Amino acid sequence: MAIQVPSLPAVSEDYGYSCQCWLKTQIDRLCYNPPWIWFSTSFGAWTNVDSSNPCWLYLDLSRAVYQKDVGNRLIRDLRAQMLRSVDNSSLSPADKHNVRAHVATAAIDELRPEVWQLDLNKIASNRGQPLYNLMANWRNNAQGQIAPPQVLQPDEYLITDLQPSSRNIDYFVIIEG
Repeated sequence: MAIQVPSLPAVSEDYGYSCQCWLKTQIDRLCYNPPWIWFSTSFGAWTNVDSSNPCWLYLDLSRAVYQKDVGNRLIRDLRAQMLRSVDNSSLSPADKHNVRAHVATAAIDELRPEVWQLDLNKIASNRGQPLYNLMANWRNNAQGQIAPPQVLQPDEYLITDLQPSSRNIDYFVIIEG
């Protein structure tokens, strides 16, 4: 008797999903304009490795924050990423010092995850470009940021210029950790 294995969910034609750390989003907004958004077209991007799967990142980060696991690998990596962002920013030396101090001492609750849903059709409409062109550009953006031994994942994209807008919301938080 053969076991029926369910197929993977279809890739969304309308939405992208990203797991963001609340504090990192705040730091990125200070240091970069606009912040970069890595995303997948599926919340459970099972063809991707764990570090490129929004669902897995949410579960891992949510659990670490809930358990107050300050020694968690993901928590350490996020703090290190934020410190690099501050160091590479154009903030004044005094602001860099203050932001670095905040990152180093921030309560673990500030590292809570958020799952964002990106409305890909609205982004394309706002830019006046076909979505397939943007998807190709976002895939190229991601490829340009991957260095060996990393490998670009099958469902991995990078938007380097997503601008929040009060009139045309391109993304919104659908899950808060």
